Amino acid sequence: MRTLFDQSGERADDWLRIEGEQPVPATGNVIVSLDRIAEALAAGRNGQIGVHLDPLDEVAQIADHLDHIALISLDFPSFANGTSYSKARWLRDRHGFTGTLRATGDIRIDQVLFFYRCGFDELLVSHEPTIAALKSGKSVAIDHLYQPAIGAEVQAGQRPWQRRWAGNLEDA
Repeated sequence: MRTLFDQSGERADDWLRIEGEQPVPATGNVIVSLDRIAEALAAGRNGQIGVHLDPLDEVAQIADHLDHIALISLDFPSFANGTSYSKARWLRDRHGFTGTLRATGDIRIDQVLFFYRCGFDELLVSHEPTIAALKSGKSVAIDHLYQPAIGAEVQAGQRPWQRRWAGNLEDA
């Protein structure tokens, strides 16, 4: 069981994930695997197209299609595998992707804030304790964040580690 959350709480998932060789329907929002994205884009279907990337899939493989992709689902098969955090940042910062970024898989409550800070819009959570915590409105409060978030204005003096590098240890 997986439950979809965004920053406002739990919500319905209006995307259909196409598994294996399952046919891609002619209508509706679908998420396909990387090896089927070209097929789905060429089908002339009525509905939005998303793509699911596993940790070993390269972002560069979909870079030419980003204008036609509405959602990118990045997999976290284990809470300890952070490969897709970097992919989210690359998609937002380097490729300018403005569509929906979805994290899916083994997501833990203490990671939720960091998903949003990396540019994810929604989380498809499979970890039952995290689902329960998010449904009850719990979150992790973190007082000091050292890495800027996606879309954050980065000005001189807003990064504590930069002051240390500049030799101004009294400001740290």
